[in-house]
Amino acid sequence: MQNKDSYEDPFRKPDARIGNACSVLREKNKDITIRAIATILGIAHTTVSRNKARRLQVERCADLQESARSISKQTAKISKHKSGLEAARLKERIKELESQVGLLTASHKAMIFAVGELGGLEGWMRFFERYQSVLDDLPKAKNVENIR
Repeated sequence: MQNKDSYEDPFRKPDARIGNACSVLREKNKDITIRAIATILGIAHTTVSRNKARRLQVERCADLQESARSISKQTAKISKHKSGLEAARLKERIKELESQVGLLTASHKAMIFAVGELGGLEGWMRFFERYQSVLDDLPKAKNVENIR
């Protein structure tokens, strides 16, 4: 395994100017081609295409760019799939919580009625006098009729 200092950018060999031009195209997400390189460098495309080392450098850079794009597409698909799974999990969790809220609402309503039947509703309401907002919100809650 190479350390960070010995790493050589494959875009820079053998001609650093071509490597720089390839990097510019890569950063702009433009296709790396001999003509595009020549345009950036302000030279004739044959200057690059007739020199075997330069031509191979451009081809290698284009191949690396294509590999990077392919990896990015695969990663995007995986991320999209994962976000879809996460959304499905969240929907299931919301269903569970809504079910719990319905059950808790029904059980509390039953408790309130039971306390009222036993004559303790006045005591229950005295406790909630300090929490008037709770008393005000009870009739607004889903599945709860006016308890007063």
